[in-house]
Amino acid sequence: VPVALGPGRPADQHIVVELCGPAPLAGRVVHVLISGATYGPTTWDLPYQPERYSYVRAMNEAGIATLNVTRLGMADSSHPESSEVTTDSQIHIFRQLIDALRGGRFGVAFDKVVIVGHSYGGVIAYGVGNRHADQVDGVIIAGLQHEFDPAFLREFWANLHSANEEGGRFAD
Repeated sequence: VPVALGPGRPADQHIVVELCGPAPLAGRVVHVLISGATYGPTTWDLPYQPERYSYVRAMNEAGIATLNVTRLGMADSSHPESSEVTTDSQIHIFRQLIDALRGGRFGVAFDKVVIVGHSYGGVIAYGVGNRHADQVDGVIIAGLQHEFDPAFLREFWANLHSANEEGGRFAD
């Protein structure tokens, strides 16, 4: 999938994704899977005992589609300069993927998009949910380190706000 690293920038990078789910996919819920900093898409689809350890398989069997993303710098996705791969660029990329899912650019349009983050993917998920709440129907954090470098903490907390600021969005 071609993506831009930021607003107003060209879509000159590419992200490898795998969309899986029960047929038909149109109108369904999709979980967008965001791995941690040193992990890849196998976080969500372990080849070892997949009937037990695959999040992708479990969601698909439950009727939920998954978009398993190979983030920048991993495997066959683009490898831009490391200074270009920031939390902001990651948030922008996942917003583009969500727009593509909702707009039918994967062949079907999804009604509900849930972002699921593990570790650093959780930081990205918080940022996407905070900055683009109008496009995200849910946020799941599957694991997040409890101690951070102070500079990292400032960036992390800048992406968060209280649920009560949502005006009842999460009342139920």
